[in-house]
Amino acid sequence: MTDLARHLTALGIDPAEIHAITSSPARPQATTAPRHNDHQETTVTDQPPNSDQLAELRPLAAVIEHAIAETPVRLGTNDWGTVLAAQVLAEVAAYMGRTLGPDAGLLGEVQAERQRQNARWGEQNHPDGTGLPVYQHAVRRYREQTERAAATGFLAWRDVLLEEVYEALAETDPAALRTELVQVAAVCVAWAGAIDRRAAAEGAPA
Repeated sequence: MTDLARHLTALGIDPAEIHAITSSPARPQATTAPRHNDHQETTVTDQPPNSDQLAELRPLAAVIEHAIAETPVRLGTNDWGTVLAAQVLAEVAAYMGRTLGPDAGLLGEVQAERQRQNARWGEQNHPDGTGLPVYQHAVRRYREQTERAAATGFLAWRDVLLEEVYEALAETDPAALRTELVQVAAVCVAWAGAIDRRAAAEGAPA
């Protein structure tokens, strides 16, 4: 166990839980790749944060400032830096847990995948292609199928997701379509979380 882990444990915090809350897949490096639609080259680079992004970071900065100000530091000792780092890490993890909720790790994976997509294909702007009669018919069928499965105790994630997907495909209004797509994304995160819980319960890696 490292010194930092020992100090976290002394604070009553499981270092593994801190890692789960604060870790996220590495950001992809800047790269040049073809666009998916026209095969033109595009360069994706890290940009400095804009004013809106900096404003979003102010509450987190306040948490870090408070942790530094309130942590007693014994200058001249060998572990003062580790003690301070442990306290800052603990408070930042608590803030992230309150702000991002229990799905923070999964949402970090989703964001990392979005960054990989942008790095590979560039910004994508396609027509929606929704609202066709075939989708409007299908949404009724999948909704009825989901209701039957739930009533008989055989509801599966497949049923929940397909109903949400076809509800999105049936939409013609952009605002309603956006709402449905967020619901599709939420179901996908919930499903992935269920897979993780099942793997943990079985003692197998996800």
